[in-house]
Amino acid sequence: MNCLTKNHLYHDDIKAIGLSITDISAINYSELAQLKTDLESKFGFSAYIEQDHDNLVQSLIQYK
Repeated sequence: MNCLTKNHLYHDDIKAIGLSITDISAINYSELAQLKTDLESKFGFSAYIEQDHDNLVQSLIQYK
């Protein structure tokens, strides 16, 4: 059973994905816009990228 199903989360429950990272070059990206585009393309959700974890959580909570 995958993690999403085990936690009773299904594709319809997930509306956005978040990544908390301070240095995108650590994952071989030089442009934030490209990373955001790639995440959205790969996962099929809106992507939020923040350096501050608390800000990221707030962005995800407020997403509609």
